[in-house]
Amino acid sequence: MNERERVICAIKHEKTDIIPYNIQFTVEERKIMADFYGDAGFEAKIGNHIDFIDIRPPKTEIKPGFVRDEFGVVLNKTIDKDFGLVEEYLVDAQSVDSFKFPDPDDPSFFEGLRAYNPCGKFFVAKFSHVFFERAWMLYGMENLMADMLLRPDTVHRLLDRILEHFLALLENIRTFDFVDCVYFGDDWGQQRGLIMGPGMWREFIKPRLKILFGRAKEMEKYVYIHTCGDIVSILPEIIEVGVDIYDPFQPEAFDVFELKKQFGKEITFLGGVSLQKVLPFGSVMDVRNEVNLKLKELGQGGGYICAPSHTVTKDVPPENLDEMIRVLMNQ
Repeated sequence: MNERERVICAIKHEKTDIIPYNIQFTVEERKIMADFYGDAGFEAKIGNHIDFIDIRPPKTEIKPGFVRDEFGVVLNKTIDKDFGLVEEYLVDAQSVDSFKFPDPDDPSFFEGLRAYNPCGKFFVAKFSHVFFERAWMLYGMENLMADMLLRPDTVHRLLDRILEHFLALLENIRTFDFVDCVYFGDDWGQQRGLIMGPGMWREFIKPRLKILFGRAKEMEKYVYIHTCGDIVSILPEIIEVGVDIYDPFQPEAFDVFELKKQFGKEITFLGGVSLQKVLPFGSVMDVRNEVNLKLKELGQGGGYICAPSHTVTKDVPPENLDEMIRVLMNQ
């Protein structure tokens, strides 16, 4: 089996020769590991099973440490080098209908796809900041949460415009036959429960997920959702709207073994290896035991892709991450 075949088997809940796995790195941790290995190209050699390409234009640097994204949002990356902190909110209740969205037919969205050379890995076209994330990045978190109650029609209009944008982008990747799966990133969870609560999620987010994911399914693509935190209260509904892969599978936020037992035949979980406790603070032996336990217990019957419970951050010692890589590569 190659990497792509293993991931597809996992999604179909079929046995694989080894458990597929994938490790992603923040900018700072990637540099730490490159220094540790003495090899800037180490990431291509660790056996990752998934390739991701962002479906968005490159951000524009407007001054050192500050970039502008395709919506015009300025992100301060002097503190958070990966996501960035929003400098100014560009939309309010009066400008929801008039704010100019990026052109989904702009060829710069698809440069990565055009340049990609299929290489036997499971390929994922990545849409980041969908619905809730994009809405608060434009509108402000406090304003958005307040107006879900005070001006729900305004929030619905904003989310409908976001839906139209991503539907158009989806149409434009239809011709790229090597795309196996579409990733949608949209964080809804906290360490305990949903940020907006299940009721608001069902009103504002779920109906639009159903439309967007339905379009991806109609295109015969797998659906991958990234949403951080404790989303257990809506997990059956995530399955209902068509999700195939759910990430991040966070042992700090819920019982990963119980969720695999309950839902492991209906969805594929990606993650499971503790990034809040074991990887940053455990010993090398702790890491070895943690990874082996997750492979053994969560890998049974397919439905699992082993990974840290999020993108690996700079507080993880390189020796610990190296041990995880060694265990995964030597299954």
